[in-house]
Amino acid sequence: MNRKRKLIIAFLSLSILSFIVIKLKAKPEIITVDPAYVQYVSAYTSGMLSKNSTIKIELANELPVDTNYTSNDEMPLPDSNLLKKAISFSPSIKGHAKFLSTRVIEFTPDEPLKEQTLYTATFKLSKFVDVEKRFKKFKFQFSTYSQTMFVDVQGAQNLDAYNIEWQTMNGTVKLSDDEDTTKLFKTIKATQNGNDLKVKWNKIDATNYTFYVDSIVRNADKGKVKVSWNGKYIGAKDKGEVEKTIPALGDFVVTNTKVNNDENSSFTITFSDPIKQDQDLNGLITLSTNEALTFSIQQNEVQVFLPERIVGTYTLNVLPGVKNFKGYAMNTAYRNEIEFEQPRPL
Repeated sequence: MNRKRKLIIAFLSLSILSFIVIKLKAKPEIITVDPAYVQYVSAYTSGMLSKNSTIKIELANELPVDTNYTSNDEMPLPDSNLLKKAISFSPSIKGHAKFLSTRVIEFTPDEPLKEQTLYTATFKLSKFVDVEKRFKKFKFQFSTYSQTMFVDVQGAQNLDAYNIEWQTMNGTVKLSDDEDTTKLFKTIKATQNGNDLKVKWNKIDATNYTFYVDSIVRNADKGKVKVSWNGKYIGAKDKGEVEKTIPALGDFVVTNTKVNNDENSSFTITFSDPIKQDQDLNGLITLSTNEALTFSIQQNEVQVFLPERIVGTYTLNVLPGVKNFKGYAMNTAYRNEIEFEQPRPL
């Protein structure tokens, strides 16, 4: 990417920063970088950042190297001690700067940046490059995300196909930014009939997690499992709760329905018990589209496929007659409205 193109991208990011400022309590001045800086600075950090990001400046030309100072045995670099007090921030950021190459400078904060904050960086350009007086200091801006969390809790599932006395409940968490897991793991709690349950986590990537609620007991009487979340531990405003019914051992019911986000229109029905594999579900599970449905049974879940993608809200009916793995038929019909959304653009 050439220098002018890099700076153009940086200039476009100013419009994003202008929008972010509206969201902030204070209203700091938005800086417009003079395009003439391209002769000295070819790229710099701008736009929206994770709070765990570093800040970089790429100079247009290489700096002289100190052969006595190297980051490794192969590439001599300028002395990073020259960067002391060369970069400052408002609000203040404590950290340290170093040369990654003869042109690239990286500042690493000692702690995560403040969320939803607009930062102004000042780099003493004249300390490294001969410039006109008006270019002595190079100022640029960037902003950090506001942390949010989206929680999706699925229905309870049996521990295995033949153990219906113990169940687990799965869920997913989507964050807007990277987070300290010791704080994140405090956000979700689960109880069964008022008693605390263990919540176990699995990290998918920086902003996506799965969790499951362990050791849910299925008793002779039906019960309730409540999953609640509170984002205050990670600086998010999101909070909520869902309550799922745990059927009695003698009951056989639908516990959850979920539309699947895939290329084909499909949805999953979760039952309290594993479903008998060799039964014909045609006519027992219907959708108000009146389309011919196909089914795939796996333990206590039935995945239902439509012949083509649909959009809108439709009525799902599960009729008595669906059998569990022991051959017992469901006694009570199930009816629910499910929504198929317009596919999102890639």
